[in-house]
Amino acid sequence: MSSAAKELQEAIAVISRNQNQLQDADYSTLEQLYRHALGGWGRQLNDILQKNYPPKRAEELAAQFADAFSLSFHESHTPQSALEDIAAIERLFASGKPVVISFVEQKSDDGSEYHLSMYHEGESLSPSRLLRIVENLGLTPLSDQHFTCHVRPSNNDSDERVVHIHDFPIKMEAQHWGTLQSRPDVFEEVVQAIWQNREGNDHLNELISLAELNLREVKLLRAICRYLMQTRLPYSQEYLAEILVRHAPAAKMMVEFFHALFHPADKDDAMVKHSIEQIDVYISQVKSLDEDRVLRRMFSVMQAMLRTNFYQRDKDGAVKPQLSFKLRSADVPDLPRPRPLYETFIYSHRVEGIHLRSSKVARGGIRWSD
Repeated sequence: MSSAAKELQEAIAVISRNQNQLQDADYSTLEQLYRHALGGWGRQLNDILQKNYPPKRAEELAAQFADAFSLSFHESHTPQSALEDIAAIERLFASGKPVVISFVEQKSDDGSEYHLSMYHEGESLSPSRLLRIVENLGLTPLSDQHFTCHVRPSNNDSDERVVHIHDFPIKMEAQHWGTLQSRPDVFEEVVQAIWQNREGNDHLNELISLAELNLREVKLLRAICRYLMQTRLPYSQEYLAEILVRHAPAAKMMVEFFHALFHPADKDDAMVKHSIEQIDVYISQVKSLDEDRVLRRMFSVMQAMLRTNFYQRDKDGAVKPQLSFKLRSADVPDLPRPRPLYETFIYSHRVEGIHLRSSKVARGGIRWSD
């Protein structure tokens, strides 16, 4: 044991024998002793940076991160694993995004541990909100650990930057982990959209992992669910989401049908026919009448679509926040009467509405919105 560690042990022993004097303890001195006793962690990090970066860059990162991580972080992370955190924090600073995520596999003699980590600046967020985001991605977090990282400025003209790290050990099979690691940008896009209140945070997001969909494709399914709520389908939005998640293969087939029907550069009539046959076979094997009804109704709405803005981009090349599709109302089963000739449904996370037309030449407008 080093002299610093012995000194720390003696200091703690003195305090533990004098419980009534705890309020007079010099905690700053104790923390300095503790850091000195654990100084090997920082030295190891510096050595690892030297091995993984060019000399000048390694020196810069060492100056920024040598004392950046909290003591609790030292206790639960190795200097080697901290490389992943440093890379993520650098990406956060460079991107200007509100949050970035990383998937990290920590290997040990007992096997592998899988972690999802979120990095952000600003105020710390409530664990319950973050846990809900993670759970709605179809992941099972075992716990939530929160660390703060005080990053020194790269030059004297900047202030210290405080980064919050939320680490979630994840329970999953190795095969599923490989799927996550192959699509980190897709999951990060979802987390950023929820973080900025641009997209919904519900069970439908599980389809990103279960059906390997992206954020826009999940939004399409969510929009159809919202439209069905206006057709007097006697189920809640949550129940519709549960059914789609339970039948992720059918959800994936429907999205493939949609792309084959509408993709501007990749329309495929043969794929459209094949998808219809696939989906009919799948639904015919569903035993629950409720689930059969919901899946058929979802697919009938897709089949009734005439056009959509799904593939349109704004002037900056980003997808539009609103999603719309035009329907031939006669092709949607069980619509309440009187049925219009066409409906155009518009959906975004913040507003939704429907435009009705009774004939090809007719006045129309938003008849309902929320």
